[in-house]
Parts: sequence; structure tokens; C-alpha cells
Amino acid sequence: MINVNHFIIEDGSRSYLGGDQGWWGDARFFLRLQKKETAGCAAIAATNLAKYLARDDARYAALFPVGDTKADYMKLADEVWDVVRPSVAGMWWKSAFGRAVCRYVRFRGCPDVTPSFYGARDTAGAAAFIRASIDAGTPPVIGIHLNSGLRAAGQCFERHWMVVADVKDERGERPTITVLSWAKTYELDLRCAVMESTYYGLVRFEKSE
Repeated sequence: MINVNHFIIEDGSRSYLGGDQGWWGDARFFLRLQKKETAGCAAIAATNLAKYLARDDARYAALFPVGDTKADYMKLADEVWDVVRPSVAGMWWKSAFGRAVCRYVRFRGCPDVTPSFYGARDTAGAAAFIRASIDAGTPPVIGIHLNSGLRAAGQCFERHWMVVADVKDERGERPTITVLSWAKTYELDLRCAVMESTYYGLVRFEKSE
């Protein structure tokens, strides 16, 4: 498992793991017709990834050049939003997410990262892709389209982007993944994500040598 401490956000006496698109509240975009909260999961996933890379590798420190408070995080999330540029319906495709993160890395003047993608209907292949990314020290990101059965702790994870922090039982029939969403971690059924979503996409980023 990657070092989840890199995702920690402090807010007074409370601590979180990664950000929460709900923290945008009533902030709006696109002529104020759409809430950032509604369309912001890709920008939050990108901000979480930026925070991890910045804390894990000094060459990428400029990706998250602020502290670990909630206020710091949301200031940076607004800047990531401006570079990632979700549409009014959010972000749908793994290639678009890959390009968006690469834009942000270049915007910050950090060494390039190279995205690679996986979206086959193969649970074992998806698990192997995730494991290779985690073992290389960079958490991958997963995007899900429609999948009303992908649930955990009362939350539904369809139409959503998340950083993947771990994969378990990847050689078994029902591997699970640990994802960051809504400022905490959840365990999801990887087979359900891969086989029952109308579309899913995995993206990992290889850092420059």
C-alpha cells in the first residue's frame, strides 16, 4: 500500500484523507449554472494525486506548494480546477484525465509524467495494472461511469473519479481496491467496477527518471 499519510489534511482537531468535492459548497462555474460540488470529482482526484506526488518526491513539490490544512487544500484545488477544466458534466474519459494531469504538471514546471491507461473487461488485468502502479510508488486513478451496484458504506461510486490507494486479493476471484473519496477511504469490489460499469478507466503516471 502507498503511504496514505501523504494524503492527510488537517482542519483544527479533525483529520481527513484526501479532499471532498462537497467542500466547494455552493461555488459555481459555467455561467454559475453548475456547482463545482457536482462536477468536481476529477479535479479532487487530480488534487489528491498532486498532493501525494509532492509529498513523496521532492522533484514534484511544486505540485502542492502549500500546507496540509483544509484551507490550503481548497486553495490548491481551485488552481487544479482551472488547469484540469472539467465540463459542466464533469470529466468522462481516461484519456482526458491523463491529459489534464499532464497539463497541471507542466503548468507547475515539474518533470514530465507519462500516463498509461487500462480499461479492458478483465478484473485480473485491472488488478495487475493497479499493483504495478502502486509498486512503482505512484497511486493510479479510476473513473467509473454508470454502475448503481458499486456501493460502500451507503455511498454509490458511479460517475466518479478516485485515487486508488491499494488493491487486495488481486489474484483471487473478488479483489478489492481501497479508494480515496469524500475525504476518507472506502473498500470497493474491483470486479463490480470492471465488469458492471458502463465504462471504467484506470490511469497511472510514470515519473521521469
